[in-house]
Amino acid sequence: MSAYQTQMMLVLFVMAGTEGPVVFCLHGGGYSGLSFALSASKIKEKARVVAMDLRGHGKSSTENDLDLSIETMCNDVFAVLKALYGDSPPAIVLVGHSMGGSVAVHIAAKKTLRSLAGLVVVDVVEGTAMASLVHMQKILSGRMQHFSSIEKSVKGIFLSYECYFLNFQIPEFDAGTMMGRIKGAIKISQINAAI
Repeated sequence: MSAYQTQMMLVLFVMAGTEGPVVFCLHGGGYSGLSFALSASKIKEKARVVAMDLRGHGKSSTENDLDLSIETMCNDVFAVLKALYGDSPPAIVLVGHSMGGSVAVHIAAKKTLRSLAGLVVVDVVEGTAMASLVHMQKILSGRMQHFSSIEKSVKGIFLSYECYFLNFQIPEFDAGTMMGRIKGAIKISQINAAI
């Protein structure tokens, strides 16, 4: 992991590959740059990869992690690009998933990244989804940061607010039984559970 740091911001990112264009990856809300680890392992054979932790996510830290406005996140990306490549960045292909896709689209629309060679967005969010990011820190702060065992991680995940099971009662928790029943479970995010 590498870092870009100012007095107000520490942004962590992963770099892979040594030549070719830079595939600059922006993750979705609630995730981190490590979301692109598997992709980076393949892409690095033909291009360089940078996957940063956006503000308020992963291991990045800023003076105001609650400011997840599109303008602020775009500025963070521009700051990291400038720190890495100065005023002469190589060809950049922005890849964004969900929230990161929205950031990538807004960066491209500004037309100030002269070396932008491509834009890839996956499951991009806009409008009300981006407006709801102000609640992201509350959701993230309630998540467990680590587990002492695999069994405790399974229990924590399946008994958390993120998972709901229809017609699925567990009188006493057993990780083996839980793993065997996963196929019968329906996972619904907290936001969609109200439908």
